[in-house]
Amino acid sequence: MDPVLIDTELLGQPLLIESYAFFMGMAVVTAILVSWFVLARLRLPVTRGLGVLALMLVSIPVGARLLNIASKPHYYLEHPDLFVTRELVGFSLMGGLLLAIPVGILASRRAGIDPWRLADAVTPGLFIGLAVMRVGCFLAGCCFGVESTLPWAVEFPYGSPAQQNSLQGEQTGTFGLFDFVTTPTVHPTQVYELVASLGAAALAGYLLYRRLRPGVAFLSATIVLCLARLANHFLRVPSPTDEIPFLAYPILYVVLAVTAAILLSSRGWNRTIVDGFKVRCPAVRRPGTDRWADGRRTVDASAGLAVDSRRKG
Repeated sequence: MDPVLIDTELLGQPLLIESYAFFMGMAVVTAILVSWFVLARLRLPVTRGLGVLALMLVSIPVGARLLNIASKPHYYLEHPDLFVTRELVGFSLMGGLLLAIPVGILASRRAGIDPWRLADAVTPGLFIGLAVMRVGCFLAGCCFGVESTLPWAVEFPYGSPAQQNSLQGEQTGTFGLFDFVTTPTVHPTQVYELVASLGAAALAGYLLYRRLRPGVAFLSATIVLCLARLANHFLRVPSPTDEIPFLAYPILYVVLAVTAAILLSSRGWNRTIVDGFKVRCPAVRRPGTDRWADGRRTVDASAGLAVDSRRKG
């Protein structure tokens, strides 16, 4: 844990860069660069695609703040300055992602880009960006997990949010004599979500490589993230100011995962696209040719012609 990444002077002026703010910025940069690369690879309009992505990225902190307010309304009423604070606190990630989806759909239609294809294109970048953001969470010590004795459990330093949370056990009768000078080992829930985000990004990249139908990569990665956050929810210490039921977020994750699964099934996850032709997976390219075989039919990708696979040549 290192909440302050840089603390020095530059040209006689103090220079302080916090870890969370730095990696939040790096997450945005990463999402843009990766999406730029994928948009170009998929031959989508890069400028318009990045414009839509920019609107989505702007909407994420707005949605995240709105969901955070909805989860603890009385706390915000008692601290009205938090409504417009510039500090990077008071965000609920799922709120931002939920708002980014309709914003992306509307903006992509306005830009003349198929929303499903654009969703696939920006998914790897967004999920890698989430992983980068979790590095900042880990260094800041926020979003920590419950106490654990597992070999990979981590111990945050004295004065960290995890240690302060353990001191609150005094009010519940679980306070120990040495809790003043020791910190518990806890689940590294930030790392769990980092790994899940990278896994979802890798899955999306693989499905894009397989050239499956538009939307399959995005929906598949969404299911992975929802299931990962569902499991992580029961390992993470909830915010003491939350006013919503503990199972509210798990129910939300289940609903989102089921919805994505239904849409994935309707999209025809077992089909691939080759220059406009729908071919049952797996579609295998014949060595040394531009032809793809699916058993009974072959699609000539260069000429866009469907021919009988029983014909030679």
